[in-house]
Amino acid sequence: MTGSGSDSASAATTISMADEAATNGSIVSNESTPLLPASSVQTHGITNMVPRRQTPLPKFQLGIVLVIQICEPLMSQSIYPYVNQLIFDLGVTGGDPTRVGFYAGVLESIFFAVQALCVMQWSNASDRIGRKPILLIGLFGASLSMLSFGFSRSFWGLVISRSICGALNGNVGIMKSVVGDLTDSTNRADAVSTFPIIWALGATSGALIGGSLSYPVVQFPDVFHGKVWELYPHLLPCIVVGAVTLLAWITVAAFFREARIWIPFRKVSVERERESLPQLVSSSEEVTLKDLLTFPILISGGNYVVFALLDIFNLALLPLFCYSGVEDGGLGLPPNSIGKVMAVYGISIGLFTFFFFSRLVRAIGERTLFLVSIGMFAILFILYAITSIVVRKLGFGIVVYVLLGAMLLAMAIADMAFGSIFMFVTASPPNKRMLGATFGLSVTAASIFRAIGPATATSLFSLSLTHNILGGHLVYAIGFILSLLNFGLGLQLPAKVWDEPSD
Repeated sequence: MTGSGSDSASAATTISMADEAATNGSIVSNESTPLLPASSVQTHGITNMVPRRQTPLPKFQLGIVLVIQICEPLMSQSIYPYVNQLIFDLGVTGGDPTRVGFYAGVLESIFFAVQALCVMQWSNASDRIGRKPILLIGLFGASLSMLSFGFSRSFWGLVISRSICGALNGNVGIMKSVVGDLTDSTNRADAVSTFPIIWALGATSGALIGGSLSYPVVQFPDVFHGKVWELYPHLLPCIVVGAVTLLAWITVAAFFREARIWIPFRKVSVERERESLPQLVSSSEEVTLKDLLTFPILISGGNYVVFALLDIFNLALLPLFCYSGVEDGGLGLPPNSIGKVMAVYGISIGLFTFFFFSRLVRAIGERTLFLVSIGMFAILFILYAITSIVVRKLGFGIVVYVLLGAMLLAMAIADMAFGSIFMFVTASPPNKRMLGATFGLSVTAASIFRAIGPATATSLFSLSLTHNILGGHLVYAIGFILSLLNFGLGLQLPAKVWDEPSD
């Protein structure tokens, strides 16, 4: 992927501006040339201006962000096809298949719990020293954790590996801040619409890697027949994903440029330097929690947090629903088939959002699209229950395939809530200096709920079946209620996104 001519012209212009500022006495430690000029729009009135001309996207730098983005679903989705079988094979459940979901949920919850403790620190650090160093640390941690996961032979080994990933990888918040740095209100919807297709590519590839390469002694006995592959049946997909993450680290180290210049915190001179060179300088003044407690940040962040809970609730349920036997309320699919379902899930989300998100944002607005997407979650949980009932009574036939397809379509529409609320969160801070801290706060809160979500969803799945609560469908009823709560919270968002924050 190469930069466009407009990117080159913009870079030349900003270099010229930097030289002029240096002549006027501004002191800038220039690690890289900024990609975008600052927005001059004042914040937190509702946009009611003559439409601005769309700013060209910095395609090369955005492409690097997408390289980082693909690693996240690769890591998470490659585990889902085999994690339930792996936990059962490790003997953690004592041979009871109904307890598998609980331990799988705990394993995923650990990642988000540790991430919740660390992501705010990584986000604040990115506001002080720049995005690039934190991105590199995150990618290194991700690669290390995948290899550790592959060599784990106990449940606690798996827990430690996921904890390493949660502690070192703060990129989930940093990437959002980078997109905020690279874009403005005129082109952000187009930038956001590219993320789902990359997420879909990573999710699809990850699911296929996990489903196809796990237990290679069983699936490819002529090629993988050594002792190592017998002892570590999940090592091969972990090696592949770890290698891809390492390539992403090299790409960022070699080619990523900061969108703005980061000046070390100096109480006296920072404000004067920032005034003399507003387009180029981002100061690292301390942002306190009190600074972040504004209505726009709280209401947009609150919606993001509840949506994150719904999303991880469903993501924990889907592979467990596919893995569990028909008599246990599921579909009874093997790991390779689960991988295919997860792959279709990723493809449908990516394609649907890529082709429709930006068009729908311009046609009906961010809030309406967010509400429609959240409404799809309510329909989705109803479909879970219907599918469970039908497969028990009719077996796995054409009707179940149609219902499963309807579930995947509902998930694809529901996922567009992410892009919609991202637009609100990005525009919510008073200025871009607080963008990293804003996403750090939102991701921290979301990680807390994501830590609760998987274990809660999988435990409720087991509890519903064990005690036959609501015919074994209690978990879906709770998901339905959460969807309604998120819809009500979404109604509190303004009809239009707040104005773009200034520098």
